[in-house]
Order: sequence, then structure tokens, then C-alpha cells
Amino acid sequence: MHLTTIDSEFNNKYQPLSIGIVKSKLFNINYIHESFYKASVDFGSYRIHGLSESFLRKFGKEQFEARKLVNALGDTVLVGFSIENDIRAIRIPRHYKLIDLHDIFQSFGLSISLEKFGIKTGIINKFKNFMPLHTALMDSFLTFAILEHLVFFLRREGFSTTEVLNDLIDITKNFKSKENSDEYHKKYESLKDLLKELKDVPIEVNKCKDIYIKLKNNTFDVLDSECNIIARYKKNEYQYFRDKNKRKVEFIKCHKKEYNMGFKHLIF
Repeated sequence: MHLTTIDSEFNNKYQPLSIGIVKSKLFNINYIHESFYKASVDFGSYRIHGLSESFLRKFGKEQFEARKLVNALGDTVLVGFSIENDIRAIRIPRHYKLIDLHDIFQSFGLSISLEKFGIKTGIINKFKNFMPLHTALMDSFLTFAILEHLVFFLRREGFSTTEVLNDLIDITKNFKSKENSDEYHKKYESLKDLLKELKDVPIEVNKCKDIYIKLKNNTFDVLDSECNIIARYKKNEYQYFRDKNKRKVEFIKCHKKEYNMGFKHLIF
């Protein structure tokens, strides 16, 4: 089974600013891609992704072409976190099978963000030093890593990889109708218990060791072979800021005219 983990950062008009893709065949990564696009940057989304218009003018492609991207996807299962937003922004056709980790967690009673899940489980520690959070490629890698850990956790419970993935596709498909939800809760009771346990885990990473040991897969380290590819994020050419005040200063520098015209009343 071919999997394509995809994430996008977009503006308030759902125009893509960046797209990150991780393709694999049953978790063996064979393709990594991130692209940027020239588009307007609004105040609200900037504080999340940190992509300035000056950066996009320098590194971005002139125009996003949905057809080229869709053709490159091929026959695959799309994996994401709140993937409906990415489908809308990237204009992906609806015929693809989907695995949405956000919906899957919700169906098992856990409401959590991608970042917090990565922190609480300790999975994010594997590669957070290589690229900043809330970049399209980082979020694609994090989604991929979480799915990989969950599948291998259930494999140790006796389920096959293909069986688990097909069930996750079905859970995503029927998330709103809740069809077969009780059946899956019973079948994957160990996963339900694990996610329930996560609710009480503090955000501090150093307190997440027990959960991570439960999820850890000893046969496959998701990013060891990819570190040379993403090490470029250690360079300072990409202006991402985790600090909201720094992002505000950077935004004002890039949009000084607009800021003077009325953006300054907005609050980060």
C-alpha cells in the first residue's frame, strides 16, 4: 500500500503558501518534497506558519498548479491531520482514500492537536531540531511518524499493517456518521486505552517517557535515514519564529505600509 502524507500552509483565501509531501510504501520512505508559492500573507495565518511575503518572493514558485501535484500523487492513500483543509487548499479530487489522524483520535475520544500529540508521546523529539514546527514538511513528517508508531503499536497486538491501515481508512470515511465506531473501539481497545491515557499526560516532554516506550518501534527509526535531507533547516535562510512577538516584529517589517493602514489593531 502506497501512502502519501501531505500538509499545506495557506492564507485566509485558501491559497497554498507551502506544501510538504512524504511518500512511502508501507512506511519505507521513497520521496520527500516541499515547495513554496508566491501568494499574499494574511496576519492571522502568519503567526502560525511564519512565512513572510519577502521569503515567498525569494523562494516561492510563481504559481501553484493543482493538476501537476495531483498527477504526481499517483495511486496512493492520502494521510493528514485535519486533511479536509489541505484538500480544499490544494484542490485535491475527492476520489482518494483518506486517513485523517485528527478524525481518528476524535473517534476514540481524544481531542488533541498534532503538535501536542507529538510532544505528549515524545515522538516529536526524534526530529524537532531539524526543522521548525508548523512548516508543511515538518507537519507531514510528524503526521507520518505518528501514524507509523500507531500502526506498529497495533502490530504488536497481533494486527497486520494492511488490516490496520484499511480500518483507519474506514474510520476516517465514516467519522461523521460514526458507522462501525463501536466495532472498532472494541477491536482496538488497546489503542483506545492508550489515547485515554494520553489525556492525563502533561505537556512537558521529559514526563512522556512511559507513553513513548509503549509506542516505540524498535525496527524502524522514521528519520535516521532522512536527516541529511532535512538538515538544511538548520540554516537561517528560512525565517520562522516560534516567539509570537518576534513574528509580530517580522510581519510589521514585511508589511509596514499595510500595518500603518490598520493591521496594528489586530492582536497576536
